[in-house]
Order: sequence, then C-alpha cells, then structure tokens
Amino acid sequence: MKTQHLIFMGFFSIFMATSCSNDLVEEVSSVPDKEVIENNQPFFEDYSHLASTSKRLTFLPDKVSFTAPGLYPEGVEFDFRRNRFYVSSFTQGTIGIVTNEGEYVPFIEDEILTATVGVHIDNIRDRIYVTIGSFFQNIAGVAGYDLKTGKRILYVDLVGLIPNTNPFPNDLITDFEGNIYVTDTGTSTLYKINTEGEASIFLQDEKLKPSVGFGINGITYHPFGFLLVASSDAKIFRVPINKPESFTAIDLPVGGLDGLQIIDFRTIHAVSNFANVIEYKSNDAWRTIELGSSYTVQGDFPTTLANAYFKTTYVINSSLDDLFRGANPPVETFTIEKVVF
Repeated sequence: MKTQHLIFMGFFSIFMATSCSNDLVEEVSSVPDKEVIENNQPFFEDYSHLASTSKRLTFLPDKVSFTAPGLYPEGVEFDFRRNRFYVSSFTQGTIGIVTNEGEYVPFIEDEILTATVGVHIDNIRDRIYVTIGSFFQNIAGVAGYDLKTGKRILYVDLVGLIPNTNPFPNDLITDFEGNIYVTDTGTSTLYKINTEGEASIFLQDEKLKPSVGFGINGITYHPFGFLLVASSDAKIFRVPINKPESFTAIDLPVGGLDGLQIIDFRTIHAVSNFANVIEYKSNDAWRTIELGSSYTVQGDFPTTLANAYFKTTYVINSSLDDLFRGANPPVETFTIEKVVF
C-alpha cells in the first residue's frame, strides 16, 4: 500500500470518527476508491505534499525573486514533479516558469490568452489550467495545457453564460474526476466545466454577492466532496459538490480574502488584502472555522498561494496595486515568498 494512501486513510478514519453525519457521508461518496487513489500519484493535487517525496526532495528557498518587467503575476502554482513555479500575467497573458534560482522563462504564449489570472495544476492528469479575464474587454474563459508538451488541450468561453453581464473568471480548482470549478468575481457566480469541456452555471445566488468589495474570489476543493470559496466581505462559503444549492456561509473575523489553499483536512491558508496569510482550522468538516496563526507578508500586494513539499506554502507578491495606479516605469521584479507561521 502506497505511503500517500496510508496517510489519507489514517486522516480519513480519525476525521470520520470525530465528525460523522448523513450530509458528510453523502459528500464523501465523491472521493475515489482505493484503486483510483493508488493508481494516481499523488491522489489529489492539493495534497501532493502527502505523497512520498524521497526521490524528489529538494531545497526550497525562503524567497524567490525574479525579473520580468511589467508581468504583474496574480496567480502562482508549484509543480512538484519538475520542481518549479508557474505564474500568470495580468498584462502579458502568459503562463511563465520561475525556477528556484529566480529565472523567469515564458512557458505558454497563446493567442487566446489575454490577461491570465488564476492558475491551477491538476497533478493527477499533469495539466495546468488558467482563467482568462479582462477589466476592459468582454473576454472570459478557461484554458488548459499539457505540462509535458505545453500543448493546449482545452479552451472554454464563459461569455454569455449569464446574459448582459461582464464576467471576470478569477480562480479555479479541479475535483478528483477532473471537473473544473471557476469563481466569477464579476457576478459572484460559480461555473463548472465538466470533463467533456462543457461549461455551466454551478451556483448562482444573491447570498454569494458581498455587501462591500469584490465578489467571490479564491477557491479550493476538500476531498470530502465540497468547495470552500472566499468572499471579500469576511465569509467563506462551503459548497457541497453533490448539492451546491445547500451551500452555507461561514463568518470570519477577517475579511478581504483573495487566494485559498487547502493544507490538510482541517487546515487552509488564505491571503488577506491586509498583506497577511491567515491559517484557518476546522474540526467539523468546515461547518465552523477557527482562526489560527497569521503571517505578515514582506512583499507587495500578495494575491494567491502555492503549496509545495511538506505543507510548505508560498505566496506571490503581484504588485497589482502599482499596475492599477499606473506605475511608470512598470514594476520589474516580483517575489514568491515562503509563508512562516
């Protein structure tokens, strides 16, 4: 039995013993069986740090600085197979590689990519997905690429799913089966793109719209079968995959959240607009949340997170505030910073 399956089953047994309900059992039914987990290593992208890393242990720096004039990277992900980061670009519409030594190299340069925002790696299928949005044009979509070849394997246009609106797809995540879930900050709507590449409205509700600030933003997937979605007005929404209309809102002591990253079954990290990364805990399958530690980010305008080996979290400093205020010359150097609680 593989290491990551042993860890998973241990956590699963403990969790089920302490929080068992009919709703939870229904949600957990979406988790793959033993064979599926063992034949896909790691068994889930956000839990890659639980897989055996004996053959790929590597040094990770406390901070990676890289030069890419005017890039303004909102999204970041870590590829544990190839030991490198990927970043998006709000201005250049690329997906770039950042090495641990701070070298930046464009990886995906595709004519359909205008402004790339959220970026997500599906480790099970070795693919990278990115949201495409624009504040200035009615452009909204999701693109996917093979990480081995860089070849585009998916493009889904989200314009028109909600008539007479200007969507802004922000962040995205995949579930075990490969379905993609996308947050639309412009309309506070959740979209789903199934494994056939068909897009639909997954959840649309007035309760998702914030009283102040932007709409829903960061998103992550819990292996028990629900999404956790960040809102700018001090809420995280818990959205069951099998029954999204039964979503619930969890009030938080700190608002203005951007990116979310699941760390283990009971822990998530969240980026706050107040230049903090906050640790949240839950002991009841995320029906309630407890505030944990907080880390003050040293860099400028943090947005999203990447999870690397052994629960190591990194945050991207995008400098989007400089972009929005029209900085001239544009920012040249950006950082990916290790979060230390």
